[in-house]
Amino acid sequence: MLRREKSHEWLDKLSRESWQLELLISGFSIFLLIQGLDLAEQKFQLFFNRLQLLDFDLRQELESYSWFLLMGGKGLLYNLVLHLFLRGLWIAAVGLRTFNSGTSFATQGYTPLFQRTLKRNTLSLDDYIIQLDKFCSNIFAFSYLVLFVALCTGSYIFLLKGSIYLVTWLVGGTSSPILEPALIFWGVVIILVSSIYVLDFAFLSPFKREKGIDRIYYPFYKFLSWISLSFIYRTLYYTMMGNRISRRFLWFIVPFYIVIYLGDSIHVQTQPLIPKSSNTLSIHPGYYDNLNPKRSVKLASTPSKYVSNGMLEVFVPITLNKKLTSRINRHCSQQTAVHSTLISSDFALFKIDESTIQQEDKVKPYLDCMNQLFRISIDDQVLHSHPFFHQNPITTQYGLSYMIDIDTLPRGVHHVQVGLIDTKKVADRDSVYFRPYALFPIWKL
Repeated sequence: MLRREKSHEWLDKLSRESWQLELLISGFSIFLLIQGLDLAEQKFQLFFNRLQLLDFDLRQELESYSWFLLMGGKGLLYNLVLHLFLRGLWIAAVGLRTFNSGTSFATQGYTPLFQRTLKRNTLSLDDYIIQLDKFCSNIFAFSYLVLFVALCTGSYIFLLKGSIYLVTWLVGGTSSPILEPALIFWGVVIILVSSIYVLDFAFLSPFKREKGIDRIYYPFYKFLSWISLSFIYRTLYYTMMGNRISRRFLWFIVPFYIVIYLGDSIHVQTQPLIPKSSNTLSIHPGYYDNLNPKRSVKLASTPSKYVSNGMLEVFVPITLNKKLTSRINRHCSQQTAVHSTLISSDFALFKIDESTIQQEDKVKPYLDCMNQLFRISIDDQVLHSHPFFHQNPITTQYGLSYMIDIDTLPRGVHHVQVGLIDTKKVADRDSVYFRPYALFPIWKL
């Protein structure tokens, strides 16, 4: 009993002095988040670049989870900046109280009308300090609640999407005739149950307060609480719900993420007279490795816009999305995987891998297939070059590297165009057509 009382005394003392820890953690966390969010985004991008040859749906799930992690980090950063600002205002008010505990409106010469108005609308300095302290403590707790909700929501969506693989396996695989109805049914169930759970969370647990509904909702709540990892933030959530001021913050969780999402996705296009797309008269940094700030090649790239020798290197990333996969299957129906996806480790010292050289007859068919899908031209002249499989050392993306001989081209500007060769049905016949998608200039020195 004595030990419990001492624990309560220690917690009470810690609560009264928590503002010092809040300031320390806020300042340190803001510094780390400002430095770390961009770095984390780059690391995530490099990680997904290495996974480009994995299953497309799985890669999308991992990318969506990383998006939630970044959104949680941004939400934490914005809240901590606001907390630090308000805590500074609180310290200013406390400092002001050391030599002035308040003011009397009657001695300031205000008219009776403004005396009544100011007395009604202006807090005393002590009440102002107390309210600011409560607000700062709540916004500090809300900051980490927002972070935990983002992390758990990402895990929740990742596990629910993973359940689609389980449904596919249970019905007999992708060739099963009942796969599509089963996935539609499961999708409707997931959306319905998830919506009820989100509404209960956003509107402060209305389904837990209604008798009759509570027993129906209980099994869904237990299951979704488990897969959403809500035990991480549950104590913060229900503790804040029990206080009137804290409860106002909980109402703002869902709108807060909507505001962050909209703010992060909206881009203002300045200089409307200057084009932002690929053309022969613009330099887009995404096409040049030494200018690309995003650590990712979207369409194609070359090391620099200046070519000082007679060889031009063009890198074309192979992102196995659904469209490109369908083209590969259509043009190279006999092609099999060059290797299976494996997880390996370089932990063992002095390890020698005798399988570093693959037989050309296993690799060449796939390379020939990929070479049939892409075409590179310079100044509208198609140049035939034998590509090589390549992993970009900067972005870690996998793709094709073309070494093109431009020794005979004159000095000056030239235009490189990259496109896909595909087929489409025209009058019940397959018609081959060329679809360019990347265009950028280079300068031969």
